[in-house]
Amino acid sequence: MNTRNIRAYRERGLLDPPQRHGRLAIYSEVHLAQLRVINKLLSKGFTSSHIADFFAAMRSGHDLVEMLGLQDVLGADGTEQVAALPLDVHVARADARRMVATGLACFIGGQLMLIDPELVGIVSRAPDRRHYLATIVEVFASTQQGIAAAAEDADSVIEEAAAQLRDVTVPRERGVESVRVLQDYRDLAAIVISRQIDEAVRGHAMRSSA
Repeated sequence: MNTRNIRAYRERGLLDPPQRHGRLAIYSEVHLAQLRVINKLLSKGFTSSHIADFFAAMRSGHDLVEMLGLQDVLGADGTEQVAALPLDVHVARADARRMVATGLACFIGGQLMLIDPELVGIVSRAPDRRHYLATIVEVFASTQQGIAAAAEDADSVIEEAAAQLRDVTVPRERGVESVRVLQDYRDLAAIVISRQIDEAVRGHAMRSSA
């Protein structure tokens, strides 16, 4: 573990801030335990964004089971529902890695599994699961370039906004405040982009069926 990784984990909200003694940053056994958990989750295919969400939920006193939606794995009558589906269709290696990075899928026992609750819920009741899964993969692969361009545009706006914030924030508060606001900006951008994509897809579908 190098200092660059530790700094990145702190900026992303994964690692608790250290105690400060002058210019020294003091890390405790708690931080060491957090680093072990972070490495373990990363090795299982979770992204730093997922882990930051997990830690943020626990720090806020929320139930991690509820945050992950695992309470929905059991139906109202206590019967088990489908929690993951094998992606037993062709998925390019780069697409598979990207699907894992975005939280849509993960590798379980070497098998790529669809784990997004909403997607699993729809596919599990489909008359032809393989066709549904193939469609998901095709849509994912065909939209990556556009999504990446939208993310790049959003990041440029965020960086400019963050730079303006640094100019007006007093030095003593600049570090912590900048990190928090930068994460807020990114969360806001993700919501805005998601809403626009949803509206565009639904609007196009309505025009096509008219």
